[in-house]
Amino acid sequence: MKAIEVKNLSFAYGQQKVLSDISFSIEEGEYVAILGPNGSGKSTLLRLLLGLLRPQKGQILLFGQEQGKFKNLNWIGYLPQRAVHFDQRFPATVEEIVGMYGSENLTWALEQVNLLEKRKELIGRLSGGQQQRALIARALCGKPKLLILDEPTSGVDPAAQEDFYKLLAHLHASLELSIILVSHDLAAVAREVERVICLNKKLFFHGSKEAFFSQEEFARLYSYPVAWLKHSEEAGQ
Repeated sequence: MKAIEVKNLSFAYGQQKVLSDISFSIEEGEYVAILGPNGSGKSTLLRLLLGLLRPQKGQILLFGQEQGKFKNLNWIGYLPQRAVHFDQRFPATVEEIVGMYGSENLTWALEQVNLLEKRKELIGRLSGGQQQRALIARALCGKPKLLILDEPTSGVDPAAQEDFYKLLAHLHASLELSIILVSHDLAAVAREVERVICLNKKLFFHGSKEAFFSQEEFARLYSYPVAWLKHSEEAGQ
């Protein structure tokens, strides 16, 4: 079954067209990145997928159902942009934050992100990476089939980012989750995901990451010759 099917989707804010005739599908169990420059319509697309906005033209199907008739909202977990960094004095524990939309699967969700021993601690006293994992646990509390993440590593240090992507890979494999990752981190996308959607108001690419990161495809997408430079870890470049 397809987790998401988007057909001829268009959306505008007033006279400003943001998405134009977008069509793609994501199979259950796929790990997909959505890429595009600032202002390309990525966040608007997420709001449409989540039902926070309604399509002005076209159709969205969630697990085979028209979005307006889709009732299994617990099947979709969401981590919004800039969700981490609670103040140290924020008066809520980890388990209160994780269980704020329902605590039925609280212990299970905390176990999935290795935070069960932190459940009684104030959320603001955790590191940025631990806060991020707590919010992933909150998204998992409904035992979703699809996890949507909008720039989840923004403002998180490199070590925490690496741990975060390892966690996503684990959840994808162990829970057979469909994952949609919106990111500007091309290195993480090249390393982690299976397929890529490249968006800039229109759909420019939808396919395997191997095809996307080929020199020929980049040259076509950017209308400019592309040459790869080898990354040197020893030089830190």
